[in-house]
Amino acid sequence: MKTEMNYVEAIKLAQRQVLREDEKTFILGLGASDPKGMFGTNLGLVEEFGDQRVMDAPLSENTLTGVSIGMAAMGFKPILVHHRLDFTLTAFEQMVNQAAKWFFNSGGKSHLPLLIRMVVGRGWGQGPTHGQSLQTMFAHIPGLKVVMPATPQDAGDMIVGGVIDGNPVIYIEHRWLHGIKSDVTQPFQRYKIGLARISKPGNDFTIVANSYAVVDSLLAARFLENKGVSCEVIDMRSILPWDKDLILKSIAKTRRVLIADTGHKSFGVTGEIISTIVEELWGQLDGKPLRVGFPDVPVPSAPGLSKDYYPGPAEIAMEICNSVGIVLSAEELRQLRGDGPYDIPRQGLVGPF
Repeated sequence: MKTEMNYVEAIKLAQRQVLREDEKTFILGLGASDPKGMFGTNLGLVEEFGDQRVMDAPLSENTLTGVSIGMAAMGFKPILVHHRLDFTLTAFEQMVNQAAKWFFNSGGKSHLPLLIRMVVGRGWGQGPTHGQSLQTMFAHIPGLKVVMPATPQDAGDMIVGGVIDGNPVIYIEHRWLHGIKSDVTQPFQRYKIGLARISKPGNDFTIVANSYAVVDSLLAARFLENKGVSCEVIDMRSILPWDKDLILKSIAKTRRVLIADTGHKSFGVTGEIISTIVEELWGQLDGKPLRVGFPDVPVPSAPGLSKDYYPGPAEIAMEICNSVGIVLSAEELRQLRGDGPYDIPRQGLVGPF
């Protein structure tokens, strides 16, 4: 059955689905049963399943992660929710030295079914300690899987896939995606972690993107069609593992590529993919690989600084146009950037978060 819904509703319904299907599944986090319901993704769940399965918790991320690891080791299937990815840094040791090593240290005999939801995204003055996108840091750790859904369908399917995967899954959701709507098929199906998707076919240029950068890339690709450049946009969906086969196949066809990430450019997702392109497709490209990401300074709080900090459709289109010898006018760049404000998503999502 297909129904139009937004990203938040998809997460909520997927969580309801897994809670109904397996009584060993539970949700844990600060404000899990709060009236605001974790950005609305938990609304109504405590009323249906009770506070023993949708559990509020004290402000202690390290403790919450340790409890969730222990429960997963006992056969439960926790969904641990953090309002900000930044907050998980206080529990990084638990994830890196405990959760990620569990399967390996048991010689493959013991699984640790743990889904950890983390929220990222700019805006509303989030600033340097509340607005970071650190997916590369988690993707560097063997034993962790990292997904970044960009559509409501994937948001729901990845909840289901993450819960039943049997290993620790880092589920990173961008708050600017929360208001995006699309048709969603239910019941949600298990997403096989590691598969990318072609969001838009094209022949001249491959754009590889993740999370909200997929939205920016599609907007840039739509603009570039009018300039005579046909872009194939690939939604990575999974950061670790990543779909090397699909991405390299697309690049071998178009012979040009840009990687758009929602995190810092240096030592990040963009660098890993470009390194692989150089290793696998050396001599087959018609231009150097391009990449777009955050600059190497902390995330700003002030809206005025945000304007020049975050790359978007304009920066993606400009990089591609420069590489193929197309000159963009100041008015075209202004239209791509929009009239602002630059720290509020185009979908019109409003606070309090």
